[in-house]
Amino acid sequence: MSIIAVTGSPHVDDVSKIVGVNYFGTVALIDGLFPALRKGSQPAAVVVSPVASTMLTWDDNPISAAVESGDEALAAAAVQSAGDYRGQFAYAASKNALTVAVRRRVAEWGAAGVRINTVAPGSVDTPLLQAGAADPRYAEAIRDFAAPILRHGGGSAHPFWPATCGTT
Repeated sequence: MSIIAVTGSPHVDDVSKIVGVNYFGTVALIDGLFPALRKGSQPAAVVVSPVASTMLTWDDNPISAAVESGDEALAAAAVQSAGDYRGQFAYAASKNALTVAVRRRVAEWGAAGVRINTVAPGSVDTPLLQAGAADPRYAEAIRDFAAPILRHGGGSAHPFWPATCGTT
């Protein structure tokens, strides 16, 4: 059994949903599936935590204390100060927290025979990215954020994407 966890978007006005889905929901999902994964043959979990997760360090992450204590409301409140950019801030902070959460599970899961890791794709041309590009708050940043190959990923570059495209 293998899972691929793909979640969330920065283009949601209610930042509590961004933090709730990207961090708390994904952690609950992977932890809930861990017992079943342990029973599988060559089990693995892959969590997509895009390059936005690298935009800040764990020490600078405003939601680090809140997620460590399991306080979803405090985590959402911590990103409200970013004004018009609170969605992107919540997205980056929650993805950074998710990456840390996965890394903290590696030893325990590995000892149980379950591989877990994150992958950090650049921007991928999906309806979520297109919605962000249409939003004047994010359009310029999305247009200017290009991988070294100067295009967004998509299509055959991400063969799992058709099954998950639009997941929120």
